[in-house]
Amino acid sequence: IKCGQYGDISALSHNPMKTLAALGEAGSVLTDSIEIKERLDTLRYNGMIHKEVLSEVSLNYRMDTLQAAVLNQRLKKLDTSIEIRNSNALLYDSLLKNTELKLPSTQANEVHAYYTYTVLAEKRDQLMNFLSQSGIEVKIQHPILMPNQKHYVNYKREIDNALELADKILCLPIGCHLQSNNIEFICDKVRVFYGQ
Repeated sequence: IKCGQYGDISALSHNPMKTLAALGEAGSVLTDSIEIKERLDTLRYNGMIHKEVLSEVSLNYRMDTLQAAVLNQRLKKLDTSIEIRNSNALLYDSLLKNTELKLPSTQANEVHAYYTYTVLAEKRDQLMNFLSQSGIEVKIQHPILMPNQKHYVNYKREIDNALELADKILCLPIGCHLQSNNIEFICDKVRVFYGQ
């Protein structure tokens, strides 16, 4: 089962950081419905039909041809890309299983796309600095939670669990470009940091 297989309509991001990435901002919409497809065709081009008749007000949402061509080529390699990411994740899992990190997990019947390999780390900021000093690029995905953004101050909710997790999340490199020796190097540095 793949993303976009269920429901009448699905929207996918192809941001350059995603598993199926364009070179710039891009996205796609999936549907089996002829009616929805025809409406989307109209909406993507200022609400125009046949580039002449305005049927409803919209914006210009067309993906440019270059992005579409890149995505068409990358789509052919998507399954291989996900297999490589899963292989990289399994190597991380085996090398980091006895560390202080909380590792991502999946159910037996699931296949993860590993857009990121996100761990929960005690002393996260210190670990991040240590890895960065070793030449390892790590990231904190979304360090400021939406309820903490100034424009959402009136929508505050109890988010104690989210706040605790936000102080621990860290994304380790997982891309298809990594070789096993790269992951072994990263894991060695994590173990050194935690004195293991």
